Amino acid sequence: QAAYPARNFAETVLTVDDRLVEWINDKDSIIKEKFVGEGKLDESVPATVWDKIRNEITEEIKNVAVEEENLTVVAVSGENGSGRSFIAKQIAKELDKPMIMVDMSYFGTLDTILEKWRKVLREVALNDVLVCIKGIEKLPSWESKLTILADEYEETVKKAYLYGNMNSPKERPLFITTSEDVKPVYVLKQVVIHKMLPLPDMAQRAYIWGYLAEKYLKDVNIPVQDLAVKMKLSFGNMEKVVKRLSVMPEDKIADSRNIFRICYEILDDGRYDNIKRVETKYTFDDLKLDMAQKKVIMDICAQVEHRKKVLNDWGLKDRYSYGTNTSAIFSGPPGTGKTMAAHVMAGILGLELFKVDISQIVDKYIGETEKRLEEVFKRAEKSNMILFFDEADAIIGKRSETKEAKDKYANTEVAYLLQRMEEYDGIVILATNYSQNIDSAFMRRIRFTVHFPMPDENTRKEIWISAFSNDTPKGYIDYDYLAKQFEFSGGQIKNVVWNACFFAADDTGKVEMQHIVRAIQMELTKDKKVSFQEALGIYAHLVY
Repeated sequence: QAAYPARNFAETVLTVDDRLVEWINDKDSIIKEKFVGEGKLDESVPATVWDKIRNEITEEIKNVAVEEENLTVVAVSGENGSGRSFIAKQIAKELDKPMIMVDMSYFGTLDTILEKWRKVLREVALNDVLVCIKGIEKLPSWESKLTILADEYEETVKKAYLYGNMNSPKERPLFITTSEDVKPVYVLKQVVIHKMLPLPDMAQRAYIWGYLAEKYLKDVNIPVQDLAVKMKLSFGNMEKVVKRLSVMPEDKIADSRNIFRICYEILDDGRYDNIKRVETKYTFDDLKLDMAQKKVIMDICAQVEHRKKVLNDWGLKDRYSYGTNTSAIFSGPPGTGKTMAAHVMAGILGLELFKVDISQIVDKYIGETEKRLEEVFKRAEKSNMILFFDEADAIIGKRSETKEAKDKYANTEVAYLLQRMEEYDGIVILATNYSQNIDSAFMRRIRFTVHFPMPDENTRKEIWISAFSNDTPKGYIDYDYLAKQFEFSGGQIKNVVWNACFFAADDTGKVEMQHIVRAIQMELTKDKKVSFQEALGIYAHLVY
């Protein structure tokens, strides 16, 4: 290239590209550009996690039925941190070839793409190296660009094979690492070996958590088995969690719930507006239910706690390849504790409770409800979050006879949710006010059912007492009268207590019966048929 302009060619001073000078001098180096990195394998990473899929790819590369001069493309898909680049580097090591990692996020328009890509191709022509492209899906119209890149790569390795005494194109596959939704098979004319990387299973997760804890936390123990059962993260995300823990005080590291919180923060990329995180502060003592109902809730939690033992250690994983989710239907009138029970479960298990907004899921347009449900389950599959579908009647109501087109599609939504729940292996709770309206197909597939009745008099008294905080200033409160006189649900009692406290704060500064009775009157006005004199009984005079 010209170092500076001249009046004629004879006077032009030429300089040789630094990379060519290095190659001529037999220096072991690669192109020095910010979009290129050396594909060096981190030998400390536990390669056994990816042994199976790596061996499959290597075997297919060897056995692929193409001529010597034809190219094979190896595409490895998965989420960030799933080990895509690691597998490519492992295979390069097995093929005994150095690898160049090309980051497409530095590429721009087609002209600049070709300019940068041809620098990579020059390296391919000079040395017997392999190339791995990552992030191609970040480019607009990536399909057409990938086609051009693959064709030019193939042409380069063919020429290098014919004239440069290099290995054949069959032995120099082009590697591509992409996100989960990229399908390069239909784009390229070359033979494509495409593998989707799943998240590690429970046994692999336990192994990885142990390895990372030893690497970054030294002598500090973390609940490896608990994390393996409850959190479905990629290797990269697990490493992020442990690195975060490594800079925290030891007492924080030992707290399981603190670790779970960090896991959820890393998983939450903000893409799923239909799922709302709910704070879980209720305890088992807050739940005013019969012991039989509480026992069922504890049984649900036990299925989560002992998943690894039953599925892995006892060998049921291979016999139950699907339908391993922990599912429950909570039914009962509004305000009877269904949502609180979901909160309590989340607290016991140390998991996040995510409430699914049914109004944002069900759509009048054909096929949209299924798409939104798919988004919900895709996110939930990343961890054992508790999926809580409140007022789920909109989806799980009885399927109707197909009299109109809309009936057919409504039934399809029910069938889709059934199918997706069977494929999901986390926790799903569906709350409904009317159990008799639930489709029978749902009831057959649900592991547990818990009915939440209206509380009896004794339970109502417990709820009235527990609804106040210990710090709430109170005068005389006739709990027996309140429990006997008003057949309220727990939700209604909490409404009354909430309003009564504000009435008292604005009045005497202490909750008295007149404040409670006034709040009860407000609650009763929701039913216009109520006679206040009759309903309030001996305390009716307090509001007249």
